[in-house]
Amino acid sequence: MLRVVLSVLLALFVGISAALAEDAPKTTGAQKPAKKECKQGEKKAQSQKAADSVKKAKGERKAKAAKKAKGECKAKAAKKAKGDRKARPKKSLQERLKAKDADGDGKLSVEEFVGKSKKPEVMKKWFAKLDADNDGSVTIEEVKAKMAERAKARAARKAKMAEKAKAKSAKKEKAEKQPAK
Repeated sequence: MLRVVLSVLLALFVGISAALAEDAPKTTGAQKPAKKECKQGEKKAQSQKAADSVKKAKGERKAKAAKKAKGECKAKAAKKAKGDRKARPKKSLQERLKAKDADGDGKLSVEEFVGKSKKPEVMKKWFAKLDADNDGSVTIEEVKAKMAERAKARAARKAKMAEKAKAKSAKKEKAEKQPAK
């Protein structure tokens, strides 16, 4: 974008300078044709440079747009190949844990749990929260227990929020019913 703006400004500058060169004071008759030809040649060269720079800028812009479109196409194709997250059938918790269990002992070690995660520190913290008996491995029972605990806490928060909203609306109704003094 900046290159395009700069090239357009350059083209304008070249055009203005060529116009100013034409308006310059005239010389004697003997020198006039040679200088005029020279000015015309310079003007053509400058206008050609300006046109070339504009073409180059347009070409670069088109190339960038094509590259971006190609990248978007690749991303769409990859997404299509991988499958949209919502469209994919969900695996059960047991299937997901089994897939991560490299040694097949029915328990996940820290290394298995973290796997190829982009955020291993976060995964290690989650592992520590899930490992209820602190034996260094997580079983499906521990994961289910933690999920139930979190669901219970979420339900309690929702109930508390609903209670607050109900109390607030009751207070508002009471204030509306009372006549203004």
